[in-house]
Amino acid sequence: MKLTQIAFILTLIPLQSFAATEKCKYSMAPDSVKVEWTAFKTTEKTPVHGNLKEVKIESPSKAVKSLKDLLSKTKASGQIDSEKKSDSGNPARDLTLLQKFFSLIASNAKFGGTLNHFKGNDQAGDINLNLSLNGKKKDVAMKYTLAETGAFEAVGEFDMIDFGMTPALESIHQACETLHKGKDGVSKTWPNVGIKISANIKKECSK
Repeated sequence: MKLTQIAFILTLIPLQSFAATEKCKYSMAPDSVKVEWTAFKTTEKTPVHGNLKEVKIESPSKAVKSLKDLLSKTKASGQIDSEKKSDSGNPARDLTLLQKFFSLIASNAKFGGTLNHFKGNDQAGDINLNLSLNGKKKDVAMKYTLAETGAFEAVGEFDMIDFGMTPALESIHQACETLHKGKDGVSKTWPNVGIKISANIKKECSK
């Protein structure tokens, strides 16, 4: 093969093919993790938001080689045994939730969660939250995103009935029957609960 032919072929190969592959490491600040919930009332499905104020996070103490490793090795746990541990922005509502809802969940409303079934890349993808609640464990499908700033979010939704929480659902509906009436005059408390996990993830890369 002539030198001119070799030179022509080389021009067809992208320069990045010769670039060294980046090696990245990932870490998470446990105190940056937030867990937020969204309940729904009225037939219009009006959202009611809140957050869990005391969540214990266990994650690798040293940076790991991939986002998948970091997420799969992170665990969350806690319990809601006082109105001070779940904040909806309304102290009266928080007290009602404690007395008419959380008190009917097994083991003082203990919960736990791990992430698994990672499908995606550094920017976005799908992941499951293996949620432990009311003595049951089930996977909750979630969508995640990771911004260049390191802001991580995973959002999903579960059905309280799947976790055996019908008595708690009926209790809070009865306690808030008037408050859960919409424009149509119908009182409704939805079994769906939205959940959002956010955190700051640090990504450090080298060649």
